[in-house]
This record gives sequence, C-alpha cells and structure tokens, in this order.
Amino acid sequence: PKGGGIVHFNVSPLASLHPLTLMDRGDVERVDGICFVAGKFDTKFGQRMVDSALGELRGSKDFHHIPIDVQVVRETPRTAYGDGAGLIMVARTSTGCLLEGAAPYTRGMTVESVG
Repeated sequence: PKGGGIVHFNVSPLASLHPLTLMDRGDVERVDGICFVAGKFDTKFGQRMVDSALGELRGSKDFHHIPIDVQVVRETPRTAYGDGAGLIMVARTSTGCLLEGAAPYTRGMTVESVG
C-alpha cells in the first residue's frame, strides 16, 4: 500500500501474558487467499503465483476436497508505490483456528517459488 498515514494509539501494559496452548488444531475446512500485484507486475504474473500455490496444495492428499479460493488483485498507482507482488493464504479449521502464510516476491525469485 502507498502508506503515508499517521496512527496514534495508547497502550496499557499488561501484568503478564498467558501462553497459548493449542490442543486441537482441527481439520482444514477451506483455504482463502489474495495475491496482490502492483507497478510493472500484471495479473498474469499474479495468476502464475496462484497456479503454483494451488498445484502444491492440490498435490497433497489432504487438500483434494477442500474449497480453495485465491483472488488476484492489481493495486492501482494511486494505492501503491512502485513494483511489488505477493501471496497471502489463510487456512480455516474445524475448531476455528486461522493458519496464515505469506510470501512476498523479491527480485531473483522465480514466480513459481512464491507459490
């Protein structure tokens, strides 16, 4: 995103934090995601990232029958500075867990390695 905004907030310190104990992650029920492209990268570039990620997921027996929806979004010059691309995916499980993964495209990578 283009950024440039200012955020003001107050934080009250906590006395202590309790650790998270994940006893039952649950089964993945669906995967959603967004692939963003900006600047010199077009939606075909983003779709190659998505296709690579879908190929990896569909290649696993655990994801054969799970709905997967990943959208490619092109940022406009008004909303983004320069060139960039990346992929963010979230798996939703039967116990309400959200498992997220993100991969930015950096110079020298193959598009498929991001997916």
